Amino acid sequence: MGKYYVYRHIRLDTGEPFYIGIGEKKKEKYQKFKSEYTRAYTFYKSDRNKYWYNIYSKTDIVVEILYESDNGTFIELKEKEFIKLYGRRDLGLGTLVNMTDGGKGVWNKITTSETKQKMKKNSPRK
Repeated sequence: MGKYYVYRHIRLDTGEPFYIGIGEKKKEKYQKFKSEYTRAYTFYKSDRNKYWYNIYSKTDIVVEILYESDNGTFIELKEKEFIKLYGRRDLGLGTLVNMTDGGKGVWNKITTSETKQKMKKNSPRK
């Protein structure tokens, strides 16, 4: 078992994966499996994008832990690999509601013109 993990959310109504994510286990030992994999089992609206929450609000989901490793770079690469395998919905390539290609950062994130305007308006550099 490792410190980092890759997880998959699957919708039960279609059986399709709709989200791939990564998380880091907490240092404390937990009695409950869900507590050890906190990020994978976080279902709060404020912690997920609106497309994820739309699916979650309509159907039950299953969480699967796909990989665990002490090597964070390996886990990030696995996340990218699974996102590429299933494809992002926003790019018209698959079923995932992930908004980036995975790993650290926001590679290949689509930003709407409305969001760009908000960011520009709130920027300290005007």
